Amino acid sequence: MARGVDVRVYSPESDPVTIQGFTVVVDVLRAFSVSYYIASARPDRYLVVESVDAAFRLRDLLPNPVLVGERMGVKVPGFDYGNSPTELLGADLRGKTVVHTTTFGTRGLVRQSAANEVVVGSFVNAQAIVGLVRARGIERVNVYCTATPGRANGEEDYAFAGYLDAALNGRDFDFAATVDRLRATTGAGFREDGFAPASDFELCMELDRFDAVLARALPSDGLGDAELVPVAASRFDPLRFGESLSRARSVGFDSSAASSPRFRASREDIVREAALDSPPAASALSFLLSDAALKVTSRDALRSLYIGLSNYAEILINTHQYTAALNAQSARIGASYLREYVARDGSRGVVAAVETTVAWLDAVVRRLGS
Repeated sequence: MARGVDVRVYSPESDPVTIQGFTVVVDVLRAFSVSYYIASARPDRYLVVESVDAAFRLRDLLPNPVLVGERMGVKVPGFDYGNSPTELLGADLRGKTVVHTTTFGTRGLVRQSAANEVVVGSFVNAQAIVGLVRARGIERVNVYCTATPGRANGEEDYAFAGYLDAALNGRDFDFAATVDRLRATTGAGFREDGFAPASDFELCMELDRFDAVLARALPSDGLGDAELVPVAASRFDPLRFGESLSRARSVGFDSSAASSPRFRASREDIVREAALDSPPAASALSFLLSDAALKVTSRDALRSLYIGLSNYAEILINTHQYTAALNAQSARIGASYLREYVARDGSRGVVAAVETTVAWLDAVVRRLGS
């Protein structure tokens, strides 16, 4: 009998620091249903911030900004859209940068550990999440519900956690009955004379409307608290990624590398390949290997970065020549050098980027050994 997926459910009462591994952040009504309506309108970028003030600051910095969000369910004055799928239906956001903030959902996303792979989801993309988990062979899925447990308003998040658990482990789940129950409880406030139209509830309950998964990335330019990017459908090839790392290290990591066409091409390959498996890791690597980072980082710190990534490259290229134990040992050495890099040049952005990179690379190594 196939081993099931361990689904663990968390709430805002949980400390996100204690959550380890692949995490789905849920706000069914409405933030992370709205996310997929936003993404379907094809914005150039999709940024998430915790506060309204941060959203207004970004509006003044960004070209073509579009502000989306609410406080206590009501559209923020001065924003372009409320947190409403009805408002966003048919929107064309091409060429725009969306900035999204909500009372509970975006706050829950921003609180998640930088070391974890984090995606957002709801009923509108449930099967896409199931497909991603199965394709990756993920054995444990953390579901972080952004609603407070035990209240009628918010029970939909925990219903989604139950649905996801059932779908991943081959159990029945009466979705139609669940929607009927939610419509009479948490959905009762969605009406034409309420804080949001009834159509918002129905659009958030459209099961599998979208075949996509959005992942949390850390903006390399520091704009926004997080960025939501699509998980690529193509398959990640660890060998191909390792070879891209190897080509970059053949040039070297120093200030002169920033002007090397070969290094730049290899860097693009590294980021593109990583994005096939983990957009957050791709964002972190893009930041660590950026021209700006290479030019300001000390020689000793860059040496630590070079050795750390080189260790992982060797594992990924030669994984079948060594035992899982030796690969794990080499990964620990690689991680120690990357953390030595942090100790030498440890800005806030560097710390987060290195922890994201190490967590992902270690997960890749473990998958290769299983």
